[in-house]
Amino acid sequence: MSSAATRLFLVRHGATQLTAEDRFSGTVGVDLSDEGRQQAAFLADRLAHEKVGAVYASPLGRTFETAMIIARPHRLTPVERDGLREISHGRWEGLTRHEVETRYPDEYAAWEAENAKGNNPPGTVFRDNCLPIVEAGQALLVDDDYALDDTVTLTPTPGHSPCHCCVNIFSNGRRAVVAGDLMHHQIQCREPDWSAKPDWDAKQSAVSRRKFFASVADTDTLILPIHFPAPTVGLIKPLGAAFDYRYKRE
Repeated sequence: MSSAATRLFLVRHGATQLTAEDRFSGTVGVDLSDEGRQQAAFLADRLAHEKVGAVYASPLGRTFETAMIIARPHRLTPVERDGLREISHGRWEGLTRHEVETRYPDEYAAWEAENAKGNNPPGTVFRDNCLPIVEAGQALLVDDDYALDDTVTLTPTPGHSPCHCCVNIFSNGRRAVVAGDLMHHQIQCREPDWSAKPDWDAKQSAVSRRKFFASVADTDTLILPIHFPAPTVGLIKPLGAAFDYRYKRE
């Protein structure tokens, strides 16, 4: 005995004042505009004769109000689902597209390039690794040359991601660098132009890697890669036109 197929309607919320002003409004709270309410009402009329068994919406005001208008002809109460909540645009929230493009040109260019490919946001990295921190209120959004104090600073090394950074740690006159995804294998010291498949921009990644290696080669800067096997920590040494990675074993 076959079961009846479930039909699913995916509906975007109606327009808001921020929509009219071309502003980014991910998790920011904003109500529907009169136009948005009219849009929802038109759709409610369109779906009034459909057999609707349940209506789900994110808890944001504009989405839930849209859902309420659509659910009214069916005498249903929308059910909140936090998993449907819009993504956060971080420091772009509430800014116009022009303001973002002016203040953060590199970020915006990367976003537009990925968006054109249908990757918005690109991959699952933001959802899996970043979004939980943002939602917990523990994220501090900073520029890529940020300095927390005189012991922790950032060095921009774009390539693996548009705003990838290495983290510098200073203590007792010494420097250590958490390399992040600047390199994934020590062979990239011998071949700095070899980039890993997940890199967002392979050419830019190679440029950043070579520049970084040249800046720390033959110094006492400790390198702390996150992808290398034990003992992990090491030093960068010059090797002709390339470099060598020497594990620090003591």
